[in-house]
Order: sequence, then C-alpha cells, then structure tokens
Amino acid sequence: MNSSLFFDGANRYRSSTHDNEQRATDADRPDVQSDIQSKTQADRIDLASGDSAHDHKATGSLLPATDTAARIDWIRARMPLYLVMGSVNCRQAPEQVLEQAIAGGITLFQYREKGKQALRGQEYVELARRLQDICRKYQIPFIVNDDLELALELDADGVHVGQNDQPAEWIRQRLGPNKIVGVSAHSLKEASRAIAAGADYLGIGPIYPTSSKDDAEPVRGTEVIQQVRRSGLTIPLVGIGGIHEHNAAPVIQDGADGVAVISAITAAAAPTEAAKHLKKVIAQRL
Repeated sequence: MNSSLFFDGANRYRSSTHDNEQRATDADRPDVQSDIQSKTQADRIDLASGDSAHDHKATGSLLPATDTAARIDWIRARMPLYLVMGSVNCRQAPEQVLEQAIAGGITLFQYREKGKQALRGQEYVELARRLQDICRKYQIPFIVNDDLELALELDADGVHVGQNDQPAEWIRQRLGPNKIVGVSAHSLKEASRAIAAGADYLGIGPIYPTSSKDDAEPVRGTEVIQQVRRSGLTIPLVGIGGIHEHNAAPVIQDGADGVAVISAITAAAAPTEAAKHLKKVIAQRL
C-alpha cells in the first residue's frame, strides 16, 4: 500500500503562520473501580478533539485516514499522558499497574518489553494480549514499540519506532492508513524526515536524564521541541525521558502536547495517584 495515497508529507503539519493479570483482582478493588468508573468520556480522552472515547470501539480502527485536520486532532487528544511500559519496569504485576494507571487518567499506552529480564517468545506475546485487552476495555489506544509483526498479529492501534528501528516508511506501508505511527526524533531534521515518512506523532527526548533506557541519546531539554514548534510544524509532540510531576510543566509550556513516562508511574507506590498528579500538572498547562 502506497502511503502517499493518504499522507502529503511534511506539509500536512505546517501551521497557518508558517504556510498559512492480577488485573481482575485489581479491577475489583473499590478504589480503582471507582476511579475508572468516575472518568467521564470528556475527562478521560477528549482533551482536545471533543469526540467520545466510546465512539472508537477498536480505538485506532476509526482513526481518520484522509481528513488531515481530524486525524491530527484525534491523535493530539490522546497525547497528554502517555504510559510506556513492560514487565521489567513494574514493581507490581503489569496488569495491575496498567489498570491503576488508567484509573489515574493515562490517555495512551505503549507496550515496550525490552531489557535483560524482558519476556521472550509466547510469554512476550501473551502479556501483550492481556495488556491490550485492558486497553480496549477502557478505550485506551494500544501502541507496540518496535515490533511490527506483533502489532499486525494483535491488530494493535499503532507502532512506535526509534531512529535505529525499522524505517517509518515501511511501518506505514505495512500498517496502512488507519493506524498510528509514532517516531522518536532528536533533531528538527529527524522530525521533518519522520513526518515525510508518515509519522502521526513524534516522541522528543530525552528531555531529562533517565535510567529507563540504556541507550538513551544525550539530554537535550526542551530545545528540540522548541525548534520543531518554531519551524511551524504542528505535528503532535510528546516529550519523553526523566519526566515526572515536578518537571513536566516546562515540557508542555515549550510546545509538547503531552508527556510520555515510564518509572514516574510504574515505579510509584501508588500508580493511580502518580498518574493523577501528572495529569493535573499537564492539564493546567494545556
């Protein structure tokens, strides 16, 4: 499938000013269930688009393919609090952590099972399925990190790749137009190239020092986010790397549409509360 049928490269993101498991047990806990049930459609997902999360029974399957403005708004609305996680990141069972994070208000989830202790083979796939089931239950888009074949097998809502992973062009061609493609970018040049390749959003970082990724790029602060915005590119951006409730505000203030976090939620004693605090900080700046 030729991605050019659905995307017009970097120009679609030019601004007018520039170009005119224990999850069942956990879910039964009154505090978690109450938090989840209390999340209205407007509070949980339509922070920017105004649409209903429940209009998307398979989340990514109804992602607008040809309406550029609607597509951008749909994705931007799901950027504010993006949880990236695998079993190696969790102090509790991953299913528990995800349920609690959803109760706290995450808007997007990425399955990233990497590291020396990461699951392999069928265990890796089965954990992905369980986490995807939770996401679908609560209408949270489920993104797979750097594993196109797994994403296709599960009919995931999208794939996120880094600069040294499979090319974004190939990911877009294989996934088609109705799925989300995210790309990590560390410079304006990489950002522009990713957009031309069909990226729907960019992960910019690391913003701050991080211990969650062994091969992290040098810390850049919000410099690249600012560069992308000054260039007139309006593509949804999420900052990543060392972000927590006490340093998230500058990331949003400098142009990001949200923050992607790992340990700020997964390593917290109370993931629900950690997510709530982060979301409050973000909402105050958006």
